[in-house]
Amino acid sequence: AHESNRTATAPSRTVAPAPRWLPFAVAFLLVGYAAMAFSASRGKGLSFDEGVQLAVGYNIWLHDDYRVEGANGDLVKRWATLPYLVSQPVFLGQQDPLWQNADSYEFGRRFFFGLGNRPESLLQQGRAMMVLLGVATGWLVFDWAREIFGWIGGLLSLGLFAFSPHMLAFGGIVSTDMAIILMLLASTGCIWRLLHVLTLGRVLGSLACFGLLLLAKMTALGILPITGILLVGRFVMGQPLEWRWRGRSGRIASRSGQAAVFAGLI
Repeated sequence: AHESNRTATAPSRTVAPAPRWLPFAVAFLLVGYAAMAFSASRGKGLSFDEGVQLAVGYNIWLHDDYRVEGANGDLVKRWATLPYLVSQPVFLGQQDPLWQNADSYEFGRRFFFGLGNRPESLLQQGRAMMVLLGVATGWLVFDWAREIFGWIGGLLSLGLFAFSPHMLAFGGIVSTDMAIILMLLASTGCIWRLLHVLTLGRVLGSLACFGLLLLAKMTALGILPITGILLVGRFVMGQPLEWRWRGRSGRIASRSGQAAVFAGLI
């Protein structure tokens, strides 16, 4: 009776309906972000390790060879070099002493400037793929902020993202930065949703994002303390854990039961 009364007397929150022009505004900001990031990058030469990332990524696609430059994950290397599978630039042969010795930075220098490839074309193809990662990150920022603050908060957050000098810089360069930003945000969001409603789809989504996060960069291990903070916040909130399976659903109200489920998920 006390629970029923508390629910009945709780103030209702009025959520403003999203206007019809919202999808167009979101698309405008995302396209604007992509145009700014890509157009700015076209006037800039190779950064410190772009040649290495692109050469090593293409080498992985061609030869399934993981010897070269293992400090960073393979996600950005493979993603940024997907266009090369179509354009097929010239690459070092496996009999080349440089390939056999696996000198990473010389790898990149030869690939860009020593084999007759067009460096500007190689760079633009890779950077265009990074812009897509930036667009995906912007969409996640909007979606997450909209869920917390409503459509106005989502649109404001997306606007701040689209015009952020940091996000524009990372979105126009082949590096691990945008990949780790995207996957860390996606993995955190998936875990937070999973801690509230347990479904098979959310479990698989969390596992997929966590796997891609580990492939993005070694700093992905930062997700472990983040998950710990999310678990503490979840227990402090004290809400029941919902579960859904094959048309059935239920709730786990006790903290001990929730702790057992979360331990299994971990």
